[in-house]
Amino acid sequence: MNLQIFALILAANLLVSCKPSSNNEGKQKTAQDTLAQAKKNVSRGYHIDLNDLARFYAGMKPEHDSTLIKLSKDSIWIKHSQFLTAGFESIEKNRYTVIRKWRDEQLKAANSSGIKTLYYPLSGPDFLNAFELFPNHENYIMVALEPSGIIKDMSKMKRPDLKTYLSNISSSLADIFKRSYFITRKMSGDFSRWKIEGNLPTMMVFLARTGNTIKGITRIAIDSSGNKQEFHITDSVPKKYISRGVQIDFVQGNETKERHLYYLSTNLGDMFYEGPGLDVNKGFIKWVQGFGEFNSYCKAASYVLHYGTFSLARNLVLNQSRFHLQDDSGIAYQFFSKKKWKFKYYGKYSHPIAEFGKIYEKDLAHDMQTDSANVKDIPFTLGYHWGQGTVNLLLAERR
Repeated sequence: MNLQIFALILAANLLVSCKPSSNNEGKQKTAQDTLAQAKKNVSRGYHIDLNDLARFYAGMKPEHDSTLIKLSKDSIWIKHSQFLTAGFESIEKNRYTVIRKWRDEQLKAANSSGIKTLYYPLSGPDFLNAFELFPNHENYIMVALEPSGIIKDMSKMKRPDLKTYLSNISSSLADIFKRSYFITRKMSGDFSRWKIEGNLPTMMVFLARTGNTIKGITRIAIDSSGNKQEFHITDSVPKKYISRGVQIDFVQGNETKERHLYYLSTNLGDMFYEGPGLDVNKGFIKWVQGFGEFNSYCKAASYVLHYGTFSLARNLVLNQSRFHLQDDSGIAYQFFSKKKWKFKYYGKYSHPIAEFGKIYEKDLAHDMQTDSANVKDIPFTLGYHWGQGTVNLLLAERR
């Protein structure tokens, strides 16, 4: 028997045997639950409580892990915590209180539809906006080019390295605090330079800051038949798998039912671009299709789904979505058949920002102008036009 697990079993038995018999049943269940979670983390090859690690990354006091509690008294972590707390308090006040009110009014049908899965292509690590807009889903599938990366063992990190690592997590969140989205070219270079080594730590921060508790993290890959393969969190996934990432199991608030965040590093183009495309990666498409009908979301997506070279990724969304929410950087308006979809328009449509200035959708502009009486305001900023007063959203519902 693994010595760590044996020690955990012995500790749990001692904990139960030392409690008064009058309340023994409840205490025993608590000990068993604690043991089960500890064994789960040990079996996945990681000895620090993963939820406490997420809280530590997020600048929130750890609850159980003695090593991280000790580190949270260090001035390095205190400074990190103060920065993140100020950032999240600011966007809570200025962005998310407004977004939730809007969501409860405008996305009520989508969030009460009974659909269990949210599909978010070209997401980067942005679990934050996915969860705030669609808080009721059981599965969140997020897909981007960046690797899922690794998580660092804080207990083995030297103090200067700890300072650098936490500073880099803070820096990686600066664009979300300011703009509400990550800039792809910055993620590709900065995450590598900062040694965060992928999107996993950032997603853990968002899970913790949205009131979720992480129950386990598993490294995953999708095989050519569309089956999910699982690996220990410390393992390297064999290169034969095209789509590789992580599965994070979590619970929201006081709920007991586990939900799942799947993040996969995958090229969503039809052909090779920084990795094989969906023309050969059929397993990924089969796996996503296996979730059945889903709701979908797209924001700050670089307009790639406008192009013929992303037809497979686009068709996956169009063929399988019940509700689809996006800004104009998502799927080009012309690809939505009015016989199959009905629309709600929000905000103001204008030319894309300078980087994507050649893309202009005359049909979208025409329909929003023609139906201007039914175009509703957006009381918040989200996406590329965050500082220009020209934010737009399209909610498409399948007929």
